[in-house]
Amino acid sequence: MTTTFLEAKNEFISILSNRMQIENISLAIENVPFDTKEVNEFVRISFNEVSKRRLTNDNGTAIYQNEGIIAIQIFTAVNIGFKRISEIEQIIFEVFENYSNDNLRTLEFNYNNVGIADGWQQKNININFEFDTLI
Repeated sequence: MTTTFLEAKNEFISILSNRMQIENISLAIENVPFDTKEVNEFVRISFNEVSKRRLTNDNGTAIYQNEGIIAIQIFTAVNIGFKRISEIEQIIFEVFENYSNDNLRTLEFNYNNVGIADGWQQKNININFEFDTLI
């Protein structure tokens, strides 16, 4: 059962890392140095805590709903084409669509085509997630 944002972050990194390894796609994790010189495609993942709300208070306990965002950036070298960025987007969707593990679950996806800069095509995906904790 997920009880902190750090646990949620680690779970999401683990499942995405496993899939990226299977697909042979490099994964850059927030605040970890990553060299893009040797790759033609990579995915960067980071997280934002959004809110923690108290929902109920029964029998001296409280349920809190914690919400956050998984921020994913997909980069492909311009010379490998836009089709590949769409394929990676589909992989991300398959990994996180309707993800649920005990009290941790993903919600809606928001997509943004950033475009081309410095030889890279970029697409961003924000995935809302939540988990409840009993205190």
